[in-house]
Amino acid sequence: MDEGVGLAVCTFKNNQNSDNFLFKLNIYNSVFQAELAAIQHAANWAASNNHKINIFTDSLSFIMALKSAHSRSQFVNTTKQILSTARDLVGLSWVKAHVGIPGNEWADQHAKLAISVGEELEITAPRSYLNRKIKSYILHNWLTYWNNYNSASGIRVLKKSDVKSGFINDIKSNVFRALGSVGLSWVKAHAGIPGNELADQFAKSAITEGNFLDIPAPYSFLKKYIKNIILSDWQQHWGESDTGVRVREYVPFVDFNLLTRNRYLLFFISGHGPFPAYLFRFKILNSPNCICGGLVDPDHFVFDCPHTKDFHLTCPAGIFKPDWFSSVLKDVGSLRRLQEICVISNRICNELKSLN
Repeated sequence: MDEGVGLAVCTFKNNQNSDNFLFKLNIYNSVFQAELAAIQHAANWAASNNHKINIFTDSLSFIMALKSAHSRSQFVNTTKQILSTARDLVGLSWVKAHVGIPGNEWADQHAKLAISVGEELEITAPRSYLNRKIKSYILHNWLTYWNNYNSASGIRVLKKSDVKSGFINDIKSNVFRALGSVGLSWVKAHAGIPGNELADQFAKSAITEGNFLDIPAPYSFLKKYIKNIILSDWQQHWGESDTGVRVREYVPFVDFNLLTRNRYLLFFISGHGPFPAYLFRFKILNSPNCICGGLVDPDHFVFDCPHTKDFHLTCPAGIFKPDWFSSVLKDVGSLRRLQEICVISNRICNELKSLN
């Protein structure tokens, strides 16, 4: 409320008003906080006077806040603690607002009166107020910067306020300096506008006949150029590497699109996973063979083992392994099958380990 927030705690005995406690809060405090403060005051009054009371409130939001087990508000949690301490003396009931209940109407009238004559009560500003103040502050500073920026007119014309391109910003500055002499309008392309069509024709002719104009390369070109250098160096290193022979069968060429974090697919293509042949290399198992008798590399579990037959994938021929990998990488069903296979293979490895 613009004029402030007030709260009133009105005590009744035998339907007769006995005491009224009026408090005025700061302009930034909320009605919800006033409800909480009133409940706190009433509970503390009951505890101090050792009186059993029943508190009537028309704030359903307050009741819901008390029921919540996950409130982040320190003010709400403090109110809960006060009510818990005074639970033998204090009852709490919700009543419908503005339906003529005498005590509730009386408290509403005195809460309005408290705005002007109530005792001042200091309560920390609510989070909603702080959010509004911060947002207002940001918008104010943004608007100040916007209005004072020396190329604001050019930015408004070109519709961008956060361009990093020096070339575009130079154009903005030139347009700004030529204000009054230069206007800028958009026209629809290929709509038969004579001047626009003529400009398009000359632009095509300029590719072969125009004067050379040196303009710095755009970010997009530099990013593509750097990416190509990275891929080229990466591919050279990958092709000359003495390790990763099995992986190269499935990924002969480096590609950002083939990067994956799926551990089960990585287990398979690298061979470094819950497979007896791999664990045998490190003397974790005494044999590289499966309980079915086969040599247990990843291919055995994924394509041949009878213990994983419900999840087998189609075995690719050598030249088709890259296409197979790319397909599996994009197929959720195949990845799920690999996961199930690895769960079974891990269980078999544990069984073999117990026999060591």
